[in-house]
Amino acid sequence: MTSGQSEYLKTLKYPTAAHPCTTNTVQIQKIGECFYYLCFDPSNIFLLQSFTFQELFTTTKAYTSKSWMRSEKNYIILDDQLFTNGTINKIRLSFAYTLDIQLINMKWNLYLIDDYLTKVQKSNSIFKDIAFVKLNNLSKSLLISDVIDFPTELQSTGVNLPFINYLTFLQYQNIIFIGQYQYNIAYILSNNQVEVTQNPYVFSQTYKLPYTHLVNYAFSYSFTFQAMQGPNQYLINIYQAYNFCVPHCKTCASMITCSICQSLYYLDSQFQCVNNCPTQFILDETNKKCICRPNSSLIDQSCPCNN
Repeated sequence: MTSGQSEYLKTLKYPTAAHPCTTNTVQIQKIGECFYYLCFDPSNIFLLQSFTFQELFTTTKAYTSKSWMRSEKNYIILDDQLFTNGTINKIRLSFAYTLDIQLINMKWNLYLIDDYLTKVQKSNSIFKDIAFVKLNNLSKSLLISDVIDFPTELQSTGVNLPFINYLTFLQYQNIIFIGQYQYNIAYILSNNQVEVTQNPYVFSQTYKLPYTHLVNYAFSYSFTFQAMQGPNQYLINIYQAYNFCVPHCKTCASMITCSICQSLYYLDSQFQCVNNCPTQFILDETNKKCICRPNSSLIDQSCPCNN
């Protein structure tokens, strides 16, 4: 998309399945090495699975549902069964639950099940809890980003983030965009704290997401989003949409350089924004840039005196 090349989107017609869905509510999904054919027809919910794409349309072995089916990036829930990468696990939990099961972290086998933060074990085709904490809140009101292992409990400092849900913010690495504002989150090793700071610059445009990402509880490291601005949907590059490249930049020249800095900041010789010009440089008040002092020239990011 960013390079201007074509053929990013192709439309392919699936063959008719031996056990077909009677409506067009079909979803094809690959989890690990296994392909899944999901039929969300309310009167005939079922899935097919196969380790080859072609056999997905010839198999007649269907797993049917008496109530509903839910698909996530790494698993599918069909009634009390969890399907993933060709395996089927019976869900057997020690507490009452609905089928609102969300994977938080695969490494630690952590799930959010309703409002229970749950560590699970999958063995002998059984999906069961081995530890859980009840969070006493609606699952839709809980926002969990990821799991990071620290030896001691972390404290947060700085500004408080406003209330958000999965549709009202965009996040890239340690930067969160909420409405017209940008927030930075950083781990301070010296005092074992998470610091939240707010960029004073106010963006003129705002974006929201049209739907929840497939991976609900994970940090995003991609910079392309399907987003909404008012009633319109766009495929955006987060650098371009928020004019975001380097800290305190107002107008970006590229993803790593700036052309015009925000108020009270100045462009240095490496096209970064600084609040004070470095040694050997002076401020050009007119152009808001750091330039070499008189009788000197820019050489390797410094300004030695002319001979």
